[in-house]
Amino acid sequence: MEDYISISTLNDFIFCPYSIYLHNVYMEADEGLYHATPQTQGRIAHENIDKKKASNRADDLQALPVMSEEYGLMGKIDIYKGREQKLIERKYQLRNIYQGQIYQLWAQYLCMKEMGYDVRAIAY
Repeated sequence: MEDYISISTLNDFIFCPYSIYLHNVYMEADEGLYHATPQTQGRIAHENIDKKKASNRADDLQALPVMSEEYGLMGKIDIYKGREQKLIERKYQLRNIYQGQIYQLWAQYLCMKEMGYDVRAIAY
């Protein structure tokens, strides 16, 4: 079986490679040990997406698992607005867009394109 890179790991690596180590060491422990406050707030904000309650439109896809064999990537998107063909990465509070977040969104885009989705726009 091939090893795939988690899309969220791209963001983690650019933000702080050491955080990947901490995630793996403390995976079974309380997230408070290795998550900073913004990460905890982000996880709480994502609950509606994970429960597919962020939108009630039938053509909106939420928390869709995606993967790319070509690039060896796997993960989940936040929202794909089918009518607009727009891929959206939601963040709890966004003051700046960081390089890792851009990589994360582009990786989701590449996965969706490979899976046959028509993505005409990407946004935060």
